[in-house]
Amino acid sequence: MKQNISTPALPLIGGLVLGSIAAAWVMQDTLQTLVMALQADGKAFWHLARASGLAAYAVLSLSMIFGLSIASRAAENAAAMLSLHRFSALLGLGLGLLHGALLLGDAYLQPSVAQLLIPFAVPHRLWLWIGLGQVAFYALLPIAVAFYLRRPLGSSAWRWLHYTVFTAYLMATLHGLFAGSDTLTLPALTVYVLCNSAVIGLVVYRIIEALSLR
Repeated sequence: MKQNISTPALPLIGGLVLGSIAAAWVMQDTLQTLVMALQADGKAFWHLARASGLAAYAVLSLSMIFGLSIASRAAENAAAMLSLHRFSALLGLGLGLLHGALLLGDAYLQPSVAQLLIPFAVPHRLWLWIGLGQVAFYALLPIAVAFYLRRPLGSSAWRWLHYTVFTAYLMATLHGLFAGSDTLTLPALTVYVLCNSAVIGLVVYRIIEALSLR
């Protein structure tokens, strides 16, 4: 028996964006004071950006895990998995957007808004790995929108669009590994090892499961 899942995510996201803009306008003096305090510590924005980047990667990995688990024979509640898959994907994109916005305050990188929006435009020796992260973000956006356009797109187009998430996830992984200065630290390594082990393990399991059904 199929369960219909009604999630007013897009109106909620729109409300959050408009509410955030309104709050920023009302509290602009407080925000300016906060930014000045953060800028006093030369690495504050970098630490915040890196933390939000790792959080975005972890949450997007969870979305991958939930998505890979939905159609598995071992899944007990596909409807709940689908809801978690959608929510974690949107949350991961939000954290990814925050990650990029925080880099605007980084005293070392000092990117412009245009450089953050245009892939591979940041003038840095790690431009390739930074650019892969930007491309990964843009690649994930239409996949997230496709959650709510599955019927107009059709199952075949939706499925093939969804497969591109693996390429985007790989680019996000390379971005995190090679653009982050703290990649070899224990917290960062723990995030990458756990996330990739879970995702790769589920991919292998799904392949074995699919082959066994033939």
